[in-house]
Amino acid sequence: MVKNENVFVTSLRDFTGDFVLVNNREDELTKMQFEFESKIKKTLENSNGKLKKESLLFSLTDALKVSVLNGIKEWNEKLIDSLPMKKLSEEYSDRIILLVFGKVNAGKSSFCNFITEQFPNEEIKRFCFVDNRIEYFEQSFAEGVVETTATIQGVEIGRNFVLLDSPGLHSIVDENGDLTRRFTDSADAVLWLTPSSSPGQVQELTDLKLELEKKKPLLPIITRSDQLIEDWSDELNDLVHTIVNKSESIRQLQEVDVIERVKALGNVDDLKSAISISIHAYREHQEKENAQSQAGLNRLFSSLSDIIHEAKEYKVEKANQQLINFINDNVLSTLEKDISPQLLKLKDQTQKTLDDLKKKESLIISELLTTVKSQVRGVVEQHSASQDKVAISSGLNQLIEHELTLILQEELKDLVNQINTTSSLLNTDDLGDFEKQTVNVERIKGSAGKSISTGVGGIGGSAGGALIGSMILPGVGTAIGGVIGGMLGGAAGSAVGNYWVETEQVEHVVGFSVEDMLMQISEKITILIPNLVHYTMSEVRDSVLVVDRFANAILGEIEKFEYQIQEFRG
Repeated sequence: MVKNENVFVTSLRDFTGDFVLVNNREDELTKMQFEFESKIKKTLENSNGKLKKESLLFSLTDALKVSVLNGIKEWNEKLIDSLPMKKLSEEYSDRIILLVFGKVNAGKSSFCNFITEQFPNEEIKRFCFVDNRIEYFEQSFAEGVVETTATIQGVEIGRNFVLLDSPGLHSIVDENGDLTRRFTDSADAVLWLTPSSSPGQVQELTDLKLELEKKKPLLPIITRSDQLIEDWSDELNDLVHTIVNKSESIRQLQEVDVIERVKALGNVDDLKSAISISIHAYREHQEKENAQSQAGLNRLFSSLSDIIHEAKEYKVEKANQQLINFINDNVLSTLEKDISPQLLKLKDQTQKTLDDLKKKESLIISELLTTVKSQVRGVVEQHSASQDKVAISSGLNQLIEHELTLILQEELKDLVNQINTTSSLLNTDDLGDFEKQTVNVERIKGSAGKSISTGVGGIGGSAGGALIGSMILPGVGTAIGGVIGGMLGGAAGSAVGNYWVETEQVEHVVGFSVEDMLMQISEKITILIPNLVHYTMSEVRDSVLVVDRFANAILGEIEKFEYQIQEFRG
């Protein structure tokens, strides 16, 4: 049975909520972050290709990898740091959580005890956090003018409501203030308590501004809005001290002043009016009919009822907002401030390297053609006597490959570790043939004629002349015929030979020329070498393009992740 039924208690009793959507959305966002990290890590596995470790591209790529991995490590460490907060949210995922927020001695514990008193004992379970675990206890929260709350403590009220009491924001124990700040994000709404003796101090407002930026419902409450008066008691014959509520005019002035101070912070869209209350005055005069109203508690309960409904709406988005806040503050911030600039620098250097390789390719082709052509004649002439075209093609291929390797090693020594050249594939068909150097000799057909034709103006002429002389001058004899025949042979030996025998032209090889072969080889390597250099350089370009694809993949995943976050926000 409810001890003191009021609009706030009734709102809680009627409160219902379906938070399945919240959990599903949170799971969706968590999955997005996990998939992003997984894809990034997979992309990092293949990034440098065959680049030399000392190269600028390798250094930039390696630095980017280190930054990404460190970023992921820091994200997860910060997520672990927030686990107590996350555990609190998960523990009470189906309840409204109100955080009582304020500086030391603002009356937070007293306020929590008063709210708890509105409900029957069987609906109340007090707890605190010990080593990130929830532990329950029986006694009420300690109250006092000094700091009495050393950790986050709270009370479960019924099935729908959790009230958190916290250390002061400017706690004398530093870690207590830090603990409060860590848990504020777990709350669905914040009740900001500030004492009437000094409401809305600068230090409070600084912390309050951070809460306002999170767009969660916030209700300003001015506590201890009372004063101590002295009066003489004839009955006791002594001075009597009585706590009474501050006047309505004083309360209004303080409420307006507090709100103006908050508005001055900026970024305030929907600020609720401040409420002045005095729990002590109510307790002292609670037997009076209007005690609750005069203490400001009716206004308090009405405002608490309103904020409960706002907190319900906020809670639907709170789990998402918690992770979005984490992603904004840690993941996206790291990507924007650290990773993205490195990516752009890497892409710029990649393009510059590709442009340089294009220029180098033209220079390498020109240098290689000049070097090889100057040595072709030596290789050809080395094997011209044997006409060994296989040896020539092999020698030229070795020459081209050797010179190409030397040039590439010099030009690309700062970029890649290993350069794989391919055989130039200059074969024997590409060389052409040796050109014969010949002379034509006329000879008489047949073996007898060969000796005659050899000296047809001499011996052949004399022998023939002797025969003719004997025929022309019979009896003169062979001697005279020889003289006459010699004369005839000397005068027309060749004609006589042709007249009497059949002759033929015979080609004799006297040597070989390499000029035509050199010309054909020159034409062939003029086509072959550019193709060979381009093919070899393409492997180098591929190593650079691996880096470019790596950078584009990282950039693409970042842009995709940022787009997903924007879509998720709606």
